[in-house]
Amino acid sequence: MARDNDLQVPHPDLVATGWFRQFWGPSGAFPVQLVGVLTSGEYVYFRARGSEIKLNIATSEEDVFSACCPTTFRKDCEVNEDNPFGASMLDPACAVELIKNWLTEYFRAKALLSESA
Repeated sequence: MARDNDLQVPHPDLVATGWFRQFWGPSGAFPVQLVGVLTSGEYVYFRARGSEIKLNIATSEEDVFSACCPTTFRKDCEVNEDNPFGASMLDPACAVELIKNWLTEYFRAKALLSESA
């Protein structure tokens, strides 16, 4: 996974989870992004821009950036006079909480699937 020079260092709250082999972000604006690889090998891509906030999880780097990514968590964000940029200016702390919540949900679902197999 290539590191984009515009992305900053990993957020310490996400480092503390121990879930990532490597990652950068969340950082930036227009969009706010995080890219990384979980310790289990899946690729993750978080993006907050305009009216959409989403986290993609896939087994390949190519698929994680695809419009038809196999696992996507999504939250809509209203764009209006009071919030003209929508999710594009999402606070990194809010992004971290969303990422942690969605990854927790993902890991729970993955554990349930492996138990039933």
